[in-house]
Amino acid sequence: TYALDMSKKYTETDGRECAFVAVTNYSAGIDRSFCEEFPIWGSIYDSLGCAGIINIGATTNKDFNVDVVGDMPTTCPSEFLIAVTSTDRQDRKLTNAGYGPINIDLAAPGLDIFSAKARSDYGEIGDGTSFATPMVAGAIALMYSLPSPELGNLISSNPKEAARCMREVILSGVEVSPSLVDQVEPSGRLNLFRSILELQSKFGGKSGPLGICEIRPNLATSGDRVEVIFQKPDLNAYDIRIYDAAGKYVIGGKIQAGLSRRSFFIENLENWAPGVYFVTIQNNLNITTSRFVVY
Repeated sequence: TYALDMSKKYTETDGRECAFVAVTNYSAGIDRSFCEEFPIWGSIYDSLGCAGIINIGATTNKDFNVDVVGDMPTTCPSEFLIAVTSTDRQDRKLTNAGYGPINIDLAAPGLDIFSAKARSDYGEIGDGTSFATPMVAGAIALMYSLPSPELGNLISSNPKEAARCMREVILSGVEVSPSLVDQVEPSGRLNLFRSILELQSKFGGKSGPLGICEIRPNLATSGDRVEVIFQKPDLNAYDIRIYDAAGKYVIGGKIQAGLSRRSFFIENLENWAPGVYFVTIQNNLNITTSRFVVY
């Protein structure tokens, strides 16, 4: 109820107090149980959804059909809950992961997961549905941050519908995998890029003619000069921002080129850590993103 109370107060005070809560993540549960055994637990998801909060729940780390055997909270029928199982690098469901074409909504990566660790370290932290589920929660948080006045207006006027729409774009953006047929419905794994396109198509701010055509070299060394070739629909200024794989801002600036295809250069990668980097070009209505690798 803490997230619910904070979000309600944020709305009541027109954003002056507390915080807008976009999504909750729950990487825990009770095996072999059904939602009707926990009516208060099940009903809280509808209450959260009415406040504009979408919720992500991990299924069991045992290989059984939760539609038949049960699992909490993933058997809750709320339209504001997304139930997640875990997959490997080949989009195959992990052996120690639950499934169910009725109650499990999608899969997400849950094997060989790397993240921040204690003592300023970074490395593999584990596997399972508890690691797959926050992948989906993080994807939703990122999509809420995209520039879209239409989505912002919907959040303010009808937060319940905004949460419902966010669930819809996550599920409609999944990448279908044959190995997930009859395991989850709609038989797919989370695909953030496709879901972003779905969101932009529904609420505006879509890329349209704005686009990054090519980044070369796409696999760069510290001594390379990286060229980003892009096109944009108008003569307005656009923001350029580059982030690392953890979402940390690296560099940025503004461009104001003509209507034809243009390019800019990323100079001096000498002090850049090896890894994946994301280039974003945007104004308040348009956004496009691509990535390159430094090694």
